[in-house]
Amino acid sequence: MLEGRETAASSGHLIRRERQDIMNVSQTVIRATGAADVIAFVASGLGFTPTDSLVIASVREDRRLGLVARIDLDDVDGASLTTIAGHLKADSAHRVIVLAYSDDAERADRLAIRMGAVAQVRGMKLLFRVRVASDGYRVDDERVAQPLEDVSATQVAAESVLLGHVVSESREQILPGQAKPEARRATEVARDAWLARHLDERRADAMSVWARAMGGEASPEVFGRLAAVLSDFLARDGVLVALIPGTPLPVSVALLTDPTAPGVDAAVGTAIAKIVDSVAGVQPDDEVMIAAEVLAQVISHVDDCAGAWTLWALIAWWGGRGAQATSGIGRALTLDPTYRLAVLVNRAIEAGMPPGWVAARQR
Repeated sequence: MLEGRETAASSGHLIRRERQDIMNVSQTVIRATGAADVIAFVASGLGFTPTDSLVIASVREDRRLGLVARIDLDDVDGASLTTIAGHLKADSAHRVIVLAYSDDAERADRLAIRMGAVAQVRGMKLLFRVRVASDGYRVDDERVAQPLEDVSATQVAAESVLLGHVVSESREQILPGQAKPEARRATEVARDAWLARHLDERRADAMSVWARAMGGEASPEVFGRLAAVLSDFLARDGVLVALIPGTPLPVSVALLTDPTAPGVDAAVGTAIAKIVDSVAGVQPDDEVMIAAEVLAQVISHVDDCAGAWTLWALIAWWGGRGAQATSGIGRALTLDPTYRLAVLVNRAIEAGMPPGWVAARQR
């Protein structure tokens, strides 16, 4: 029996083209007994049903599913397969499962076999390969396809629904949508009005705007002000610290208004360690998920805010939504390739670095 886990962090060196996702394991165990379960697990973890993709899952010696990587078929080459194999090997993969999503049988099988061969060179055995097409799925060299209805009827699919995992039809649908034009215009007016204020005034009031949004106040005015708040690096950091579990709001206020005050640096360091440190790391709680929704609303109303995209993607990486993390950071870097926090998150993603609480379970 294979045990798959809810996925966490994301992507690889093709991130700016949003072609590749790499996901680490988390603590939620989902048992997988065959190919249909693995297909259901992949869709649940990614948040969307792959198309024209190659997906590779590591299977550790204890038969637990570990790292899962996805890459567009058009981007498969020797370098990308070698990179993926390296990530899987670093994840202590003993065997691998290769899934090719395509109606082009010859191409899908050729690339899946090639991936299996690269993995074997790195000391990992191919457990089985699957081709998922519009007419069903086939394991290894089976000629007769098994119905895709089998996938939706699996225990994995049922457990994913109970866990609240939503599978979108496409990758694009996992991103925040756009608000209505009139709401977007009102948001831009509010943002411009906030930016017209003196910087010190904006920073003094920034965390009260965030608190209002977290308290459920949802309006174009609030989202516009938040977009302006997040355009200031220091205020963005205040919001980041505020959304970390157990961090009092006064820490963020002090960071913005009196950053040299005693204890501020230590408090901020303690907060950030809860995201990245393998000892102090914690899972995002319900408040963090509310924060992600607030940021998604900001993005829906103002989609050119690199700060909102970056924090939204960071939460996705922290909490287990690999494809969202990849896409969000890609959007932030498209808006500003030099945006430092996005660059740092991107580096962690490219290295296959898991958030702290996941790293703790991998030790």
